[in-house]
Amino acid sequence: MVLRAGTNRFTPAEVAAQWQSVAGRDARGGLFAHPEFIAQFRRAFGGRADFFDVLALRDDGRVGAVLPMMRCQLRRGPALVPRYDYLSGDDAFLTGPVRRAMIPVRQISPVMGLEASHLRLTAAQSPDMPKDRIWAALARQLASMRRWDLAILPLAQGDVTGCAAAARAAGLHAIRHPLGRDFHAIETMDSLDGILARSSGKFRQNIRRAERTAAADGAEFDVVSGDKVAQLLAEFASLSNESWKASNTNPQKGGALRVPYAGGQRQFYETLCGAQGLHPVLGFARMGGVMQAACLGFYQGGCLTTALIFQRPTRGAASYGRLVMHRMFDWAHRQGASRIDLNSNAEWVQAYSDSAETLDHLLLFPRGPYAGMLRRLALRRGAAA
Repeated sequence: MVLRAGTNRFTPAEVAAQWQSVAGRDARGGLFAHPEFIAQFRRAFGGRADFFDVLALRDDGRVGAVLPMMRCQLRRGPALVPRYDYLSGDDAFLTGPVRRAMIPVRQISPVMGLEASHLRLTAAQSPDMPKDRIWAALARQLASMRRWDLAILPLAQGDVTGCAAAARAAGLHAIRHPLGRDFHAIETMDSLDGILARSSGKFRQNIRRAERTAAADGAEFDVVSGDKVAQLLAEFASLSNESWKASNTNPQKGGALRVPYAGGQRQFYETLCGAQGLHPVLGFARMGGVMQAACLGFYQGGCLTTALIFQRPTRGAASYGRLVMHRMFDWAHRQGASRIDLNSNAEWVQAYSDSAETLDHLLLFPRGPYAGMLRRLALRRGAAA
């Protein structure tokens, strides 16, 4: 279902063509705003949400940005904000104490989910498309819709004020809830040596030691892309079964969530690797002919996005996962990439990052008694008007 903002009307084919054109020039949207990623997401998880797209138009009437959205029915606690479970059913992947979630809501949020390794609002956006037009298009669309109680938008802190202002201008209530979750990227592209030069001397010393250990082990590293990735997906899946992510044997390592590769995530990503218009990239290390660590990513619009990384527990101390990532950094530099989306808020990626996008939640509410009750609950639990 495509819901359009503005007065222009497009056929589905026209939307697809213009979206493809925008995504092909958008390094920031990268993988997660690509129309094929969204199409595969809808096929894989369509039973858990309804979907719609918000189109923001340029002065010439053409599509300047596409913001893929979804609507889910689920239950929330009094604060209303999720931990990581925006998509219905994703609470099954959370670890630690289970919070009471008794309040039924019809929630709108950007298209994202744990099995897709995607937890941010991401729009496909022309370089010359102002953000305020995107927020205005979204606000108008939400204001025109029925059958929703709450919209939760994980936004970069610098975007919250503008989006909230557009929502209020459209007659919606908007409140901010602190999240403080950082997602890291490499915005100043360089070779691996150049990227490592920005880190501490102690870190570079540890990496040199890891390289010597890998050489002594006889480890072999490689990066393949495109159709060659499909030939290695079964081996990648086998590696995932040896990772700590495949079991609960190390509850500290997974932190707040654990998404096993077997099942829905494997099916989604294997399909994604064969999707037309997407360019998968797989970096890996082998020792004795056996895959020891691997990272799956995608190269779209001049941006390398890392999606999944696995390594055998016995190789963790030797930093094989890092060394695989290093080969992918060099691969991206040779391709002429303009950025690398590390797609992670993990501490270990900070050594490479020169840019961190800090997210907060913006909560939007329609007019009405039930939504008003929800808004008052959120304000009592830490949100700010």
